[in-house]
Amino acid sequence: MSCRIVTIHTRHIRYLLIMMLAVSALAVITAAACASDRSEGAATLRVFAASSLTDVLTEVSEVFEAENEGVQIEMHFAGSSRLRAQLDEGAVADAFISADPRHIDAIAHLLVDSSITTVATNEMVVALSDSGRPIQSLEDLAKPGVKIVIALQDVPAGRYAHALIADMAQQQGFPAEFDDAVLGNIVSEETNVRAVLAKVQLGEADAGFVYQSDIRDTGLHSLIIPDQNPGDIAYVGALLRDSSHHDTAQAFLGFLVSEAGQRILISHGFLSAEAFSINAGVAMAATP
Repeated sequence: MSCRIVTIHTRHIRYLLIMMLAVSALAVITAAACASDRSEGAATLRVFAASSLTDVLTEVSEVFEAENEGVQIEMHFAGSSRLRAQLDEGAVADAFISADPRHIDAIAHLLVDSSITTVATNEMVVALSDSGRPIQSLEDLAKPGVKIVIALQDVPAGRYAHALIADMAQQQGFPAEFDDAVLGNIVSEETNVRAVLAKVQLGEADAGFVYQSDIRDTGLHSLIIPDQNPGDIAYVGALLRDSSHHDTAQAFLGFLVSEAGQRILISHGFLSAEAFSINAGVAMAATP
């Protein structure tokens, strides 16, 4: 009697083991199939972009994701020079959008030449702090005691600001040695233009050189810098040669220069993309 009971239990155990192995195998096969489906139908794009594009590209990414099921945009914002250095050192990305074409030119060997595209242009203004000393004109920037903040010169916003200060010094109506006086009033140099804006907003500086798109919705007053040439400040995008999502990344850049993408950029204070040649030696074409 006892032997029979043991035999029945053994059979049950063997049956259960076989069933468990079958279920486990089926689960593994199903998981692998699902993973394969996800990898074929989904793409996560890593986009390196200039910090001044933070707000607008966040909105663009949301619209693009909504219109492209399975696509996710992973944005990385910083100064263009820092992003370029990271890419040159082997950082992985699918696309790079710089606030200065020179940084595109510097890593051209990493980029798909045919993908290089101007997606927007911009202009610089002088943002004024509400808590700072009264500044009524650009000439006031040269007055003793004025605290000015600017981006580092190897950052696009810093390079553009230095060039504009030098240009103003050559114009009639500006005091002698205007550029030296303004540069002498600089109290801080920041790693990106958003940090410049933050210093002005916090009242740590009386004025700061930023892009016109940066002061949108801030409520800050600003001084317009005259005689800026359209297209002098260009945002240029390109695909990385090592990207595993070339088609999707190209579609993302294409959306930026499309009518819908340009509307979003302009709504954030940027100027439209234009077809022109960049003095840095890279030919750009980007008419939506």
